[in-house]
Amino acid sequence: MERRAAWQNPSDRLPSAPRHRRDPATMRLHPEIAAGGWAYNDEFVLFYLRVHCLLSPTMRVLDFGAGRGRFAEDDSDNLATRLMRLRGHCGEVVGFDVDPVVLDNPLVDRAEHAPPGAPLPFADASFDLIVSWMVFEHVEQPSFYASELDRVLRPGGWLCAATPNKWGLPAVAARVVPNALHATVLRLLGSTRGETDVFPTFYRMNTRRRLRALFPSYLDCSYILDGPPGYHGGRLWLARSMQFYRRIVPASLGQYLHVFMRKPEGRPTP
Repeated sequence: MERRAAWQNPSDRLPSAPRHRRDPATMRLHPEIAAGGWAYNDEFVLFYLRVHCLLSPTMRVLDFGAGRGRFAEDDSDNLATRLMRLRGHCGEVVGFDVDPVVLDNPLVDRAEHAPPGAPLPFADASFDLIVSWMVFEHVEQPSFYASELDRVLRPGGWLCAATPNKWGLPAVAARVVPNALHATVLRLLGSTRGETDVFPTFYRMNTRRRLRALFPSYLDCSYILDGPPGYHGGRLWLARSMQFYRRIVPASLGQYLHVFMRKPEGRPTP
């Protein structure tokens, strides 16, 4: 019987792996993906596992920057996409975005939108937990939106966000490449995102220091981490180069920033 490594034909062997983790280069560097469909340092799984640890059945959750819910389009039944479906694990999930496409998001119980710079359309202290996946790097007015997030979060509530670390390799590269060319460059690097899912980046809420300044009284439980190499277009040599780079640079230059900040109990909402 012919024996093959799992990474040689990941599309056949790994129907449970997310699309962006099925390429042979990623599988070669992370063969553990064959055991369950996720890498040991998968940034998506680790983030949403921690979010679930903070959830309770009665919580009201705001998905800030929910968009159209593109992860619902993944045809694989994998742990990552199951974890990000918060409906049914809490009282209500409300989606918000500046793009009205959020009104068609199938992953939220209801949705609201408002143009950039407009106040969030929610009453003070409306939510027990705010979750945001890869949105903070697109915020052009950090002080305004930090104030709004603080306003709608109840005392004792959690702000949970995953975003690129400003000093990680992908974010540094993104700041070098003009926004107008991001979609083209991502396509050349094998990204599965379409042009409708590529937005301008500003990286004004993407360091722990900056977030502490924006939320000065919050308990900061945030951390920086690296996931499997991304944006290598399936090129093993490039994926290995990225992996080597991460091993020799300080941990503070990791790729992702996972934000977990708790609003103080008893502090009145402005």
